[in-house]
Amino acid sequence: MSKNSILFTAHGWSQTKIADQSCSLTAITEYLMSIMQIVNQRKSLKYLIQQLLRIRRI
Repeated sequence: MSKNSILFTAHGWSQTKIADQSCSLTAITEYLMSIMQIVNQRKSLKYLIQQLLRIRRI
C-alpha cells in the first residue's frame, strides 16, 4: 500500500468524523504524517502496524 493510499483512506475516514463533528481532519492528517515520517526513517512496517493497532484502541 502506498503512502498516498494510506492518507487517502484516512482522509475519507476523517471526513466522515467531521460530519459528526467529533474530530479534526487537520489533526488526523498531521498525526498520520508524523507516523509516516518515523516509518520512512526506520523503514519498519512492523512499527507502522503497531501504530495502527494503537489507533484502534483509542
